[in-house]
Amino acid sequence: MLTLVRVVAPHFVAGFESNGTVCRAAPILKYLVGKTNDEARAYIAREGWRASIVPTIHPASDRSGGSLD
Repeated sequence: MLTLVRVVAPHFVAGFESNGTVCRAAPILKYLVGKTNDEARAYIAREGWRASIVPTIHPASDRSGGSLD
């Protein structure tokens, strides 16, 4: 499962997706692609940026097991 991470810095807000390793990132974060979550976390902390996981929202039909038909 992919996790979306939001990164906030003084001069930008951007995001990246990770499945344990950063697999896709906004252009300003492209350095992180291929890094592990721990490596990305350390880099973000070193830069003084803040990161947070964006919660996944499931449609009501996913929770109820029903279909749209």
